[in-house]
Amino acid sequence: MTPILNCSRRTLLLLAAAGLLNGCSETIKKREPSIDTDPQRVYFAGVSFTGDYADNDARCPLTFALSKTIDFDSIFRQKVTGKTFPNFFLALDTNNARSTDNDAITFTLAIDLETVTVSAVESAKYKIIIDIYASLLFFDFYEKKVINTVPINLQYITIESQKPTRARLLALMEGLISGSLPELKTGLFEAAAEKLQSITIFSSEGHRLKVRNVALTSRAEDDLKQLHLRNTTFETLCAQMFTRSMVDHLDVAMLPYTKGQAIGAKMSGRFINGDSYQLSIPEGDYVFDLDVIGLKTLRQPNPDGTTAHQAFFIFINVKCLQPELNKVYCDQTFRGTGMALLLKDQKPGLEASYLETMMGLFEGFAANIKNLDTEWLERVSPPEKYSAVRKSLKTVGELIAKCQ
Repeated sequence: MTPILNCSRRTLLLLAAAGLLNGCSETIKKREPSIDTDPQRVYFAGVSFTGDYADNDARCPLTFALSKTIDFDSIFRQKVTGKTFPNFFLALDTNNARSTDNDAITFTLAIDLETVTVSAVESAKYKIIIDIYASLLFFDFYEKKVINTVPINLQYITIESQKPTRARLLALMEGLISGSLPELKTGLFEAAAEKLQSITIFSSEGHRLKVRNVALTSRAEDDLKQLHLRNTTFETLCAQMFTRSMVDHLDVAMLPYTKGQAIGAKMSGRFINGDSYQLSIPEGDYVFDLDVIGLKTLRQPNPDGTTAHQAFFIFINVKCLQPELNKVYCDQTFRGTGMALLLKDQKPGLEASYLETMMGLFEGFAANIKNLDTEWLERVSPPEKYSAVRKSLKTVGELIAKCQ
């Protein structure tokens, strides 16, 4: 496998990048912006995994194993080759990168996390749910800091007659990444390429949004024990789902959540070819603190005697504030609700069900910042809170307008 970042052929710009990514002391002073009207040039640095090397096998066991035998960099390069990017010029030939570039913005397709759920269903069959969480991570070589992140999450669900082996799960994950699975519209690399065609590369200036903290109450920690997810993993998923919803619905720049992936204000990762990187994460001008209060499930047998409806609830308080002024724009608790139709004795896939419920809540939150839906408001908050929640959403909407 030939890596994108080949040390023997790296140009001055990428040598500077390697100095950054490997923690070297050399720096390059940022030049004054050019008055050139050419599109912003953005360099492709390759596919990577966030976190330290030891994290890769724990957070992404299937994807990390596949990366050792499949050339992710080449596959993703093929997906973006020939595509048009209206808002920037994508530089794939990094060997000819210009060291005089005034705005050396670079991106990596960073793989953050994967989840796999296998549960028994009717007729001795098995339901398999595979999720992969990644992001387009844009950063500035000269300032050594992240500019913004665009999360990309994909899910594949299938039912098979046999309990899947590790080899089978590896094959399914490979299909999810490549897009070769039946009934799957796009794989990870194709989805990332499509996302690149529609996004705007925000400058390093201006207002920044960020999920600052995700906290679990003691009740939530007890509830999570049944999901077979580590608390830190659930917190990361919570932050990434919220970030994705805000980016997709409101077209704003979001800085990445860093708990479990950073030391102080640093974010670490590793490219497919083995090069490590460490980037600083700026403080958010406006931040969101998410408090997961608890999770609950209720089961109601149906009159037919053979099926039952199971409801899933997740309670999350969303606080939006401006840390510099300690000004609070929103501090409200929302209830997410999910529903599943199950056979009488069928056990639900709790992990997938709660994650889907949480994602639905955040999608609704972001959508209602833009256009308030009274029916959604009635589902997520008690009647005595309607007025306060409505006002908070309007206030956050006005804030978001400043950041677009």
